Amino acid sequence: MQIAHLLRNVLSNKQILILNTVNASKGVCISELVRKVKEREHIPDSTLKFNIYNLKELGLLEFNENGNEKEVRTTDLWLLAADVLNYEK
Repeated sequence: MQIAHLLRNVLSNKQILILNTVNASKGVCISELVRKVKEREHIPDSTLKFNIYNLKELGLLEFNENGNEKEVRTTDLWLLAADVLNYEK
Protein backbone atom coordinates (compact mmCIF):
# COMPACT_ATOMS: atom_id res chain seq x y z
CA MET A 1 0.00 0.00 0.00
CA GLN A 2 1.49 3.37 -1.03
CA ILE A 3 0.19 5.23 2.03
CA ALA A 4 1.84 2.72 4.38
CA HIS A 5 5.11 3.09 2.46
CA LEU A 6 4.88 6.88 2.76
CA LEU A 7 4.20 6.69 6.51
CA ARG A 8 7.13 4.34 7.06
CA ASN A 9 9.39 6.83 5.28
CA VAL A 10 8.08 9.78 7.30
CA LEU A 11 8.03 8.20 10.76
CA SER A 12 11.13 6.75 12.41
CA ASN A 13 11.08 3.58 14.51
CA LYS A 14 11.67 5.75 17.59
CA GLN A 15 8.64 7.88 16.74
CA ILE A 16 6.45 4.83 16.25
CA LEU A 17 7.72 3.46 19.57
CA ILE A 18 6.80 6.74 21.28
CA LEU A 19 3.34 6.77 19.71
CA ASN A 20 2.65 3.17 20.70
CA THR A 21 3.87 3.84 24.26
CA VAL A 22 1.59 6.88 24.57
CA ASN A 23 -1.34 4.86 23.24
CA ALA A 24 -0.71 2.04 25.72
CA SER A 25 -0.18 4.41 28.67
CA LYS A 26 -3.35 6.52 28.30
CA GLY A 27 -2.77 9.99 29.69
CA VAL A 28 0.93 9.81 30.50
CA CYS A 29 2.84 13.05 31.20
CA ILE A 30 5.88 13.94 29.09
CA SER A 31 8.40 13.26 31.87
CA GLU A 32 6.88 9.83 32.60
CA LEU A 33 6.82 8.98 28.90
CA VAL A 34 10.50 9.91 28.53
CA ARG A 35 11.38 7.84 31.62
CA LYS A 36 9.47 4.76 30.41
CA VAL A 37 10.96 4.74 26.93
CA LYS A 38 14.46 5.63 28.14
CA GLU A 39 14.49 2.76 30.64
CA ARG A 40 13.21 0.23 28.12
CA GLU A 41 15.07 1.34 24.98
CA HIS A 42 18.07 3.34 26.32
CA ILE A 43 17.33 6.36 24.13
CA PRO A 44 18.68 9.72 25.40
CA ASP A 45 16.20 12.20 26.93
CA SER A 46 17.01 14.86 24.35
CA THR A 47 16.29 12.49 21.44
CA LEU A 48 12.97 11.47 22.97
CA LYS A 49 11.88 15.05 23.68
CA PHE A 50 12.91 16.14 20.17
CA ASN A 51 10.80 13.35 18.66
CA ILE A 52 7.84 14.01 20.98
CA TYR A 53 7.69 17.66 19.91
CA ASN A 54 8.12 16.70 16.23
CA LEU A 55 5.19 14.29 16.55
CA LYS A 56 3.12 17.12 18.02
CA GLU A 57 4.03 19.31 15.04
CA LEU A 58 2.96 16.48 12.69
CA GLY A 59 -0.42 16.35 14.45
CA LEU A 60 0.08 12.84 15.81
CA LEU A 61 0.36 13.86 19.48
CA GLU A 62 -1.46 16.48 21.50
CA PHE A 63 -0.63 17.95 24.89
CA ASN A 64 -3.14 18.78 27.61
CA GLU A 65 -2.20 20.80 30.66
CA ASN A 66 -2.68 18.76 33.83
CA GLY A 67 -1.46 20.90 36.72
CA ASN A 68 2.28 21.43 36.29
CA GLU A 69 2.64 18.56 33.81
CA LYS A 70 1.71 18.23 30.16
CA GLU A 71 -0.31 15.10 29.51
CA VAL A 72 0.40 13.48 26.14
CA ARG A 73 -2.22 11.74 24.01
CA THR A 74 -2.30 10.36 20.51
CA THR A 75 -4.61 12.02 18.02
CA ASP A 76 -7.18 10.50 15.72
CA LEU A 77 -4.68 11.03 12.90
CA TRP A 78 -2.28 8.58 14.59
CA LEU A 79 -5.09 6.05 15.06
CA LEU A 80 -5.74 6.24 11.32
CA ALA A 81 -2.02 5.96 10.53
CA ALA A 82 -1.68 3.00 12.93
CA ASP A 83 -4.51 1.23 11.10
CA VAL A 84 -2.76 1.81 7.79
CA LEU A 85 0.55 0.55 9.18
CA ASN A 86 -1.16 -2.39 10.89
CA TYR A 87 0.24 -1.40 14.26
CA GLU A 88 -1.53 -2.34 17.45
CA LYS A 89 -3.63 0.50 18.85
